[in-house]
Amino acid sequence: MLLKTLLLVLVAVIPVRVTTSEGDTLRGDFLGIGDAEILLGIDGVEKRIPFRKLTALHQDDVRSESKPSIRVTLHSGSEIAALNLKLSGETMTIEPSHQENLSIGLKRIRAVRFHKSSDRTTAWMAKLEEEHRSDTLAIQRGKNELDYIEGLVTEISDEKVTVKIDGDNVDAPIVKLEGILFGGVRTNANLQDIQISDSFGSKWSVAKLLPSQKDEALRLELSDDIIHLIPLSQVESIRFSGGMTMLASMPMAATEASEFVQTKMDRTMYESWFAPKADVGQDIVLFGNSSVEYRLDPGYRSFAAEILRDGDVRKATKASVRITMDDKVVWDQSIEGTTSFAADLPLNGARRLKIEVDAADDGDLGDKIRILRPRLLR
Repeated sequence: MLLKTLLLVLVAVIPVRVTTSEGDTLRGDFLGIGDAEILLGIDGVEKRIPFRKLTALHQDDVRSESKPSIRVTLHSGSEIAALNLKLSGETMTIEPSHQENLSIGLKRIRAVRFHKSSDRTTAWMAKLEEEHRSDTLAIQRGKNELDYIEGLVTEISDEKVTVKIDGDNVDAPIVKLEGILFGGVRTNANLQDIQISDSFGSKWSVAKLLPSQKDEALRLELSDDIIHLIPLSQVESIRFSGGMTMLASMPMAATEASEFVQTKMDRTMYESWFAPKADVGQDIVLFGNSSVEYRLDPGYRSFAAEILRDGDVRKATKASVRITMDDKVVWDQSIEGTTSFAADLPLNGARRLKIEVDAADDGDLGDKIRILRPRLLR
């Protein structure tokens, strides 16, 4: 009994470092999770730090683990690295490495990818950003191409996916599939989520981190009815909402909007319709020949967003989107059709960030671009 107690104490004391929203770094022993606060032992004294004052927690001595190839993406933002999964009826059972299985309703699942990153990753990521009305199988074709078949996925087993197409059940071998994109209305993760990365490659978008003792696994509330446990020894990092700022919530330092074809429209009316705008506190919408600029406070390390033509556009000409930091172009992409693009850019100390939509030379029909959840990360 004494030996068991000693081993428990040794395992329970895990050194971590935390970064505060003021830029300070603290090192100490993890003592548990309280009510929206971390308990840290520093020089023998317990210190309680509220989540709202934290940007990140890191554990430097996490053991490197083999990463499973299957990835399950939830609508709430989590990406689960899985050893195996099964779909029966409307419930998917997911088996993470060295963690308890999860049973999740199919409506919460956005996608399953069966293979690790490859030459097909760009095509997969672009398709993942689209909204799908029905289930879609992504079939490997050549070295870097994918074909797509729509239907209704009814079963997933170890070796095959069963999909109903025009009333007939078709079995698709998993070895030939890149993944599955599930139909349904796309939702965004809670803006107050806590992001946890574990040693097996999972990224957990956490609605609430529940109280736990230092010798207990972390208790993650992924949604109203999904609780998952992760031992602290498997946690590489925790990022708190204090480490992310939505660009749409920040004041615009400058905006520009000009007509492709000169008209006599009242300038105030034109800008009320076509100047850059924040949409529902998350996205930024720009039209052709417009731009928006933001001033950046020190401490942010990167900018991330998804960029695509707005969903209400039916016909459109070409458009280009450029992102500039301190007058230097760092991202430039032509936007055609419904293809979407992901931007994940280091700031490198930049103090100004500008997003610009160029209508090109073929007109500005449908040149309405949505910058999806642009965010600054510390």
